[in-house]
Amino acid sequence: MRHFIVTASIFVLIAAATAAWQLGIFKEEDPGLNTPLPKQQVKLMPPVGDYIDNAEKTNNKQKERNQAVLQEEIEARYTAHLLSTAQDYEKRLNSLANTAWEEYTEAQQEGKNISKPVAFKYFTEGQKLKTKCDNEIYTILQNFEAELSANSLPLDKANMCRREYERRKSERKQEILEIISRY
Repeated sequence: MRHFIVTASIFVLIAAATAAWQLGIFKEEDPGLNTPLPKQQVKLMPPVGDYIDNAEKTNNKQKERNQAVLQEEIEARYTAHLLSTAQDYEKRLNSLANTAWEEYTEAQQEGKNISKPVAFKYFTEGQKLKTKCDNEIYTILQNFEAELSANSLPLDKANMCRREYERRKSERKQEILEIISRY
């Protein structure tokens, strides 16, 4: 019963205050109505536009982070594939060169000269190997560039890999020609 009396009293007090307000008993000039809140009770809310700007900035940063992670993943995958392919063909080329060298040294020991058809055979095999390697590497590079482009990412790493392949291929060719020219 006691709670009922307290609740009823609060309701009556609210109703009386509302009625007094409506009748104009309380005026804006009354000191009790216009007292400012203490500073610790005032909480300034930034404008809604600030929330939207911050949300957009956070969203853009997240997209940039996601793009960077995606770019790193694509670059790592294709770089590893290119390196593996190049190493495989380098091993094949070394094997071909070793076979040619063995045949050359055997012929030298037997007092025979290396004939042009034998030399041409190894040259032709080397050219076939180069063409096959070029085709595979260029296909990987095209797929690399296509995936980067499809995700609106820069092609810098793919272009660098292409230049590096061309540079290394030229160097390797020069090395082989220098070895051949000695004999």
